[in-house]
Order: sequence, then structure tokens, then C-alpha cells
Amino acid sequence: KRLYRSRMTRGKLNNRGGVKTFAVVGTLYLAAGLFAVSFSGNADSSASIWPGSGIALAALVMAPRHRALWVLAGVAAGSAVCNLWVGAGLWSSFAYTVANTVEPVVALVVARTHKRSFSS
Repeated sequence: KRLYRSRMTRGKLNNRGGVKTFAVVGTLYLAAGLFAVSFSGNADSSASIWPGSGIALAALVMAPRHRALWVLAGVAAGSAVCNLWVGAGLWSSFAYTVANTVEPVVALVVARTHKRSFSS
């Protein structure tokens, strides 16, 4: 019974850690996005360099696997808020958010699949 209780407690702590992961990744992604857009100089608020992608990939690489969905949720929230903040339409914001959330997953899968060719 004691082992069961410790697992239950550990699960609750993991959720708190997940919420922290969500908040930190989402805030960093939003800040990076607003920074990129502020220096873009384009009237349509598009940026040629998107540092949020690096933040998202780094967070996925560094986070334990059980927190990957929290990381992706933070990326999605940060992306959606950033796009809406700069005046993107609802559908454009949705499309960018989906792309920005899927992008680091694809990069991570490619990196892990070709790990041997990168290290040699």
C-alpha cells in the first residue's frame, strides 16, 4: 500500500512540474516570437528568423519524455498568443500554431533517426 501511495504522490508532483514546464516554455516562446516580430520590419509582422523554434526544440530535447506534451502545449499557447497579439487573423494564427507545434517534433524525430550520421 505504501508503494501505491508514493506513486500517487509522484503523479501529482509530475502534474505540477508539467504546469511549470507549460508556463515556462509558453512564456519563453511568446517572448521570442514578439522579439522576432519587433525586429522584422515587415508590415505583415512576419519574421524571417524565428527563435521560438530553437526554444521549442531545446525544450523537447531537455525535457523528460513524460513532459513532451506539456512542452508542446506551451509552444502552442505561446504561438497562438503571439500570432493573435501581432494582429494575425484567427485562421492564420491557427495555421501558424499548428505548424510551429509540429515543427520541433519533426526536427526531433529526424535528429533521433539520423543520430548516427550526425555523430560521425
